[in-house]
Amino acid sequence: MAFQVWDSKPPQKGAPINWVELKTSAEIHDARGMQNFERKLMKFWIQSFLIGVPKIIVGFRSQAGILTKIEEIQTASIPDTAKKRGVRSWDANMCINFASAFLDCE
Repeated sequence: MAFQVWDSKPPQKGAPINWVELKTSAEIHDARGMQNFERKLMKFWIQSFLIGVPKIIVGFRSQAGILTKIEEIQTASIPDTAKKRGVRSWDANMCINFASAFLDCE
């Protein structure tokens, strides 16, 4: 489930709204949990990147659905973070090129 909210009302009427994406994910306990989160991270990034949401707040939940941790992530930093972690399952350029080719298809 995702929600989009703004972090504060713009001081000037008509100024752009600084949107924040709220996401949830299961707690990470092992390598498989990390792989699942990294795949989710790609989805979080592409959704927020395409519509210009600068910040994502991820709530990690227990198996019982109880919020246990909150992490704030800057959308623009996700591809670099994935590279540093050695994530090989996705690449930001590949995602954008695929989306562009898909939308360009006639």
